[in-house]
Amino acid sequence: MKIKYMGKLDPETNPLPTNKLKEGAIRFNEPTDRKKQNIQTSIVTFIIICIMFVPEYLNVLFRDVDSMDLSNLFSYFILANILLVLSKLCQFYFYKEIYMFKIPRVGFAGVYTTEFTKKKYIAINLIPDILFGLVPYYISLIKCKFFLGMAAMFVVANSAVDFMNVYHAFVEMPPGSKTFLYQFNNYWYLPKKDNNN
Repeated sequence: MKIKYMGKLDPETNPLPTNKLKEGAIRFNEPTDRKKQNIQTSIVTFIIICIMFVPEYLNVLFRDVDSMDLSNLFSYFILANILLVLSKLCQFYFYKEIYMFKIPRVGFAGVYTTEFTKKKYIAINLIPDILFGLVPYYISLIKCKFFLGMAAMFVVANSAVDFMNVYHAFVEMPPGSKTFLYQFNNYWYLPKKDNNN
């Protein structure tokens, strides 16, 4: 894994260093406009937060939650950020190269050039979020640790794009296909079979 910071970039005037668009490649059914992508991600994030907050709230109402002490708030805030960083590093490990940019009016963005099979792409997007998001969340429900649950919710909510990618890959990619990133959109294609085999 190599992470390269490329400085400021305006995608409207300078192309991103991504894969070439392969012949016959099909774009995931996702917006091409960054603003529409952000709106879609925000909606999914809100839905995730609502779904995950309800069990935590019921825990507070009906169970003896022993970790509501506000002195724990700062430590769980730190934990939330550590879990999020670990989740992303675990995911980035499978990328050969990652290019990081500072894009005006958008913030930081990263692109990668690695291709993945359907199964590997789904696993790469899901496993870090399960290990560092959903597992701590379920522990918080069992152990009645409210702020641990909030930290886990922070990780899962910030992984909304991962869940969207998994959905598109599961629904749209046929068996044997591969996916790659071109600009800010994911595409899939069917590799040509080697006639010599």
